[in-house]
Amino acid sequence: MRVGHSPADLPGDQRAERPHRVVIVEGHDRDHDDEAFLHGVRRAARHQSVGSLLIRRGGQVVVLADHDADWEQFRTAILDEVRGGRCRLGVGSRYPTIAGIPRSLHEAEVALRVQDAAAREGRATCYETLGVYQ
Repeated sequence: MRVGHSPADLPGDQRAERPHRVVIVEGHDRDHDDEAFLHGVRRAARHQSVGSLLIRRGGQVVVLADHDADWEQFRTAILDEVRGGRCRLGVGSRYPTIAGIPRSLHEAEVALRVQDAAAREGRATCYETLGVYQ
């Protein structure tokens, strides 16, 4: 399910050629309601001016972010929107064109796997800060 704008809604090549990164959001609200969590992520993304293209992917919400943010603050904003629960983020690198989106997605997945290996739940982990763990 896609929430937000479709690529056809984006104004011309200008928006598509802006730098983007992928942010994978995993978690749930207090009631384990996937729809409520998805909409909480959408509201937080809008309020934090992160990006407006969200896609549900299994138990994850994938955000195509065209702005940089304080990712831990974004994670906290999501928890505020869903009134508790659990939330963690994997953040891929920023690429100058949309051609880098698949790589950024892979990097966001790696960031989440590093969180798993380090048993550090409930954080925002950026691929760019992983150093030798990349």
